[in-house]
Amino acid sequence: MAEYRLTTPDPDGSVIRTTDSACIPADPANTDWRDYQAWLADGGVPDPYVEPPPPAPQQVSNRQFYQQAAVDGLISQNDALEAMSGTLPGPVDSYVRSLPSAMQFGAEMRFKATGFPRDDQYVTGLLQFLGAADIDQFFIAASVV
Repeated sequence: MAEYRLTTPDPDGSVIRTTDSACIPADPANTDWRDYQAWLADGGVPDPYVEPPPPAPQQVSNRQFYQQAAVDGLISQNDALEAMSGTLPGPVDSYVRSLPSAMQFGAEMRFKATGFPRDDQYVTGLLQFLGAADIDQFFIAASVV
């Protein structure tokens, strides 16, 4: 890891000092910028700019959700197809039945609705129950299947 990291693809833009995560603007009047320029002149090479991952979509369709769950091995392909017919697949039904009785109707309604919101308590609970490692990554992948 270098002492500095680029914040944009433009090498003349602001940088992050890696020792303390300070953002240093590309301003010749800034002491930290002058220190960075001296470091470059001495042969320093900053770490490259790394594009941040795309944000997770706020919602995916039923098909996207169940298809991605099958792709990730969280449910079977037959479970995903069953879900498309309007029947809760076994693993989803097991999750619903694991909830307190007062929550089961709401969960079942959520899983039979037309979309899966990223921030819904039942959706995140189901993904955790099924063993999804990263809910944001699941939604990103589901948005493109």
